[in-house]
Amino acid sequence: MKKKIIFTLVIFMVGIGNITALSYAGCEYSLISRLKSFVNNVNTSYDYHIINGEAYFDITLSNIPNGVYIEDANTGLKYYNFINNELVIRNYNNQSAKYIFHPNNSNCNSVSLGSKYVTLPIYNIYYGSESCKDIPNFSLCKKWINKVYGTNEFETLVSEYKESLEKDDDIEQNIEYQKTLLDKIVEFYVKYYYILLIGIIVICGLIILINRNREKNKFKL
Repeated sequence: MKKKIIFTLVIFMVGIGNITALSYAGCEYSLISRLKSFVNNVNTSYDYHIINGEAYFDITLSNIPNGVYIEDANTGLKYYNFINNELVIRNYNNQSAKYIFHPNNSNCNSVSLGSKYVTLPIYNIYYGSESCKDIPNFSLCKKWINKVYGTNEFETLVSEYKESLEKDDDIEQNIEYQKTLLDKIVEFYVKYYYILLIGIIVICGLIILINRNREKNKFKL
């Protein structure tokens, strides 16, 4: 009798363990596991357009698996319907986006299957401005930047950059002048090499003759 009771308890406990192991927050564990693996394969991309000096992004999530819905962590909006397993969220103007995937199942729709992050660049409002007209290669004049600059800070940094360019120009001009002067000396030497050589020989000959004459005069004394 005792053996039957123990056996029954063991079977009951094993059964409970199996039920727990095969379910996750009200959904079958196999379903959750499968959907999570599919979510890992979701791809993200974005395009942009500029309106009144501000960038707006169209974010695309593709290869979305069936049986899920998507929650925008920034706005709280939820998306259930997808065209060809793709979702396009238009006119996004935040710097980053986070999308959380959930089972589209009333029993476990709060379960997180994973997230996808999209980091968006910062549009430079000074891009193409009058201040940047003659320095388009300056980092703060590029279309996309790493941080937002106030007008005063931007103008200060632009002025400092232009001053540094002027100093560099002065240094380059000085180096160029020195190179030009050296080139002229070399050119003159090459052009009048034989004349200079003859002149050197004549001068050396005169010096030798003068020294010899001096030596003779000494002996005569």
